[in-house]
Amino acid sequence: MDQIYHKVIVQAPSNIAFVKYWGKFGRQYPLNPSLSMTLNKCLTQMEIEYTLDSSLEKITEFLFENQENDKFKKRINQYLYDIEDVFPLAKRLSLKIRSSNTFPHSAGIASSASAMAAVATGLCSIKAQITGEQVCLEEMSTLARLGSGSACRSIFPKFSIWGKSEHAAGNNDFGIKYDNFHPNFFIKINESLDQNKKIDDILNKVLNELSVKKPSINHQGSDSKEDTNYELVKQSSIKSEESVNEIKENLMEKN
Repeated sequence: MDQIYHKVIVQAPSNIAFVKYWGKFGRQYPLNPSLSMTLNKCLTQMEIEYTLDSSLEKITEFLFENQENDKFKKRINQYLYDIEDVFPLAKRLSLKIRSSNTFPHSAGIASSASAMAAVATGLCSIKAQITGEQVCLEEMSTLARLGSGSACRSIFPKFSIWGKSEHAAGNNDFGIKYDNFHPNFFIKINESLDQNKKIDDILNKVLNELSVKKPSINHQGSDSKEDTNYELVKQSSIKSEESVNEIKENLMEKN
């Protein structure tokens, strides 16, 4: 008999750390607290079809940008086994996942954070559909952490802290929303962002470091490797500038 599949559609943002965590211990616990800002325009979007049948593979299909991604499929498959003790529903789930990003891959934006946050969001949404229980952000953040440490901070809007600290409320199991900043914090960050070089200067620096040739004015209608690499780097740089602008917008709202 054909399996009956149900569907959830979710999305989760990436985040940028102002204070990074430097290593983990135990089961994905941070060695030090970290602080980040959520990048609400840099999203991983997922369509997840699910059925309850423990005889099936946990992940029967994983597509990223409409292409099969066996590496991430195996990662999510193992992840579902790893979380069975804290998320028992994983023992019965079989998933088909279609994923895409609103930002370029390998552009300096943490795609693993948004991806694992999206998976965790999807799992909690599936649980809510099945049980009728309300989605719990702490559970969602905990599941995200078990997939990728920094992903636990992507569950919350604006700013999030992860890890116990003597100076701020924090938890090793999950991220929490954070807004207890000293006023000068935003002033200094804005000053730092304003001092960044213009996008053309950043682009030229990246091109030089990667030895990617900028297409000449007379060189038109070509699909050469150099031209393709240039466009990829250019698009990544533009997205990076958009991320900087989003940071400044969030800081202005906060300030």
